[in-house]
Amino acid sequence: DSVKQALSEDYFPVEEDYALGDVLLLSKPDGTPVHAAVFVADDIVFTKNGAHHTQPWMFEKVEDLAASYPASTPLKMRAYRRKDM
Repeated sequence: DSVKQALSEDYFPVEEDYALGDVLLLSKPDGTPVHAAVFVADDIVFTKNGAHHTQPWMFEKVEDLAASYPASTPLKMRAYRRKDM
């Protein structure tokens, strides 16, 4: 709920032409967030895959990020940009 509230208060949806700092959110069809990453450039995001503190932050291709989270129902990727950017 806190993620949804922050997105609605501080961000707006972006359909294309992502910019540095946009948040890419993978979510279930019902809108439940699964993972978020920060867009860097081209098709590269900055992400931390895995909940354990030893999992490093890393750069990853968007397509590889999506493949890291397989689901029986395909996840949706949406992008958000801060309102103050």
